Amino acid sequence: MSIHEDAEPNDDKERSSSFDSLHMMGVRVVVDPEPSAAADRLADELGGDVVRDLETARGAFAARADAGRTVPVVLDDDEFDTLIRQADELNDLSDEPRIDEGAIRELRELADALARTGRIRTRTEVEFTETLNRRLSASSGMAVHPEAIKQAAAALTAAEGDVNDIDAAITQLGDRPVPEQVELEDVGASDTTIFDDDTLEQQRRSRVFALSVTTIFAGVALVMLSIGVATAVSIGVFIVGLLAGGVMLTRSRSEHRVDEGAAQASALLAAATGNAARSTEAAARGRMAEEEWLARRAQLDANRERSVEKARSARRHWDTLAGPEADPYDLEGVLRIHDPQFAITGAATKTSPTVRTVNAVYRRALARWKVAWAAIGYDSPPAIEDFDEHVLRLGGTSARARADEVEQRLKAAEQWTQAGATIDRPLILVEPESWMPEEELASMLATLPAGADVILVTR
Repeated sequence: MSIHEDAEPNDDKERSSSFDSLHMMGVRVVVDPEPSAAADRLADELGGDVVRDLETARGAFAARADAGRTVPVVLDDDEFDTLIRQADELNDLSDEPRIDEGAIRELRELADALARTGRIRTRTEVEFTETLNRRLSASSGMAVHPEAIKQAAAALTAAEGDVNDIDAAITQLGDRPVPEQVELEDVGASDTTIFDDDTLEQQRRSRVFALSVTTIFAGVALVMLSIGVATAVSIGVFIVGLLAGGVMLTRSRSEHRVDEGAAQASALLAAATGNAARSTEAAARGRMAEEEWLARRAQLDANRERSVEKARSARRHWDTLAGPEADPYDLEGVLRIHDPQFAITGAATKTSPTVRTVNAVYRRALARWKVAWAAIGYDSPPAIEDFDEHVLRLGGTSARARADEVEQRLKAAEQWTQAGATIDRPLILVEPESWMPEEELASMLATLPAGADVILVTR
């Protein structure tokens, strides 16, 4: 199967076809050995309508021409939902209206009059108040401008707030730091007995050496007695050995006492040095903490003095403007006392002939509005902005007209949707050269709307 769209035929049979001239009109041509089967396949793929005879073709072309003449109506989601909701509400209305058209027309006139008088009243009161304020501001009756009082109150409250913040900072800083108490090492109670392994080992060797010397002399004395030396000489040698051992033992003990004294002195010196270092460090830390405290306190005291002076000046200014009994933290109350606009504007507005006249007109319109709605069963009248909604609920010709308008809009949108679906379905003509003249096909194609698609399936 081959498709030719806006192209010249490729073989002799296509050139001899009576529909060659239609290639220039945007009609697609499908060549297939089995046109009917090919048309069915195309219809399944494209969702089109298969046409095999002249009557069906005329009806299909006429349907698409009629669809092209449909007025386009496209609704977005919000508009469609709104129309559906209104249609449901209007369909719930009874066929017989609750009030006649004359009553609805009267209500509409009352609504217009009430809205108009309300706007006039508001505009009149605003203009009168602005004029009165300008006159009061320009006259000598206004001793102090409200803005001056507001600025004085703001300055005083800010200055007093600064003083309170500095007082809180001084309280948080606390008292002046005291010197740090240092725990010193008690050297007098320390154990002076130093167990030095080297010293003990030296003492042991000295004692062993002294005993060895004494033993050697005793052995020599015995040897001398055995060889016949005089007894006195042998005893003398023995005594010399004893004396030498005793001298050596005495010297070892003396050296031990000297070492113990040196160790004790060294321990005392180390303890004293440690105590002095700790005391020096504690004193340095105390001096640093005290210096920081003094610097911070001096800064806070200076700031507080400036803030107190500023608050005192702001208080004098405030007392001059508002009086000594005025409270700067109750600004509205002070303004009501000192600003004539607060006391005069409201009363003057109420007593103005113009404003009173406008208010009287508005009250009469409001009374008629309430009476009209009470006559049709409303305990309290609805708001002006809800008027149209309540009129629709009451029924009448306007409600029916609105219901018809909503229904027509929905039907027009549905018709356009259906027309679009009809135009979008391709027309598939099976071997039209055998049952349709070329001139009639050309005239039918001329009636098709934009977007319509025609496919010719031939051999």
